Amino acid sequence: MTFQPASGEVLINKDVYFASSARAYEAPVNVLGVSGTLRLTPVGFQWSLGDGTTFSTVSPGGVWPDGDVRGIYHEPGVFQPSVRIGWRVEVRADGGQWFTVPGLGYTVVYGNPLTAVEAEAVLVPIP
Repeated sequence: MTFQPASGEVLINKDVYFASSARAYEAPVNVLGVSGTLRLTPVGFQWSLGDGTTFSTVSPGGVWPDGDVRGIYHEPGVFQPSVRIGWRVEVRADGGQWFTVPGLGYTVVYGNPLTAVEAEAVLVPIP
C-alpha cells in the first residue's frame, strides 16, 4: 500500500492518493499428490485512513493525477492507513475446469504512518 504525497507528511483538507499493488496471481500447487493451479484475483478493497474513516472500492487506486482512490484528513495527527483486500479464490486440478471456492479470502496491508498537518496561507508583499 502506498500513498501520495509520499513524503510521509500530508496537508489536512487536501486529497491524499492511495494505491494497492494487489494483482491477479496464479501458482502451481500440489495437494495430496494432485497437481493443480491456484488463482487469486483481488475483487474488493476496504480502505481505512487510520482516523476512523473507511470506504470500499473495486479499484486498487493509483497515483496523482489519475488515481481514483482518494481520502482527506480533516484534523492534524499521525495516522496508520491500511487496506483490506478481498480475493476471489479459484482452483483447478490437472488442467481441468476452474472451480471457484465459496466466499472470499482476505489480507490486510498497512501503509507507512503519515502525519497530517495544517498549513496557513500567508500573503506577502511583492517586492
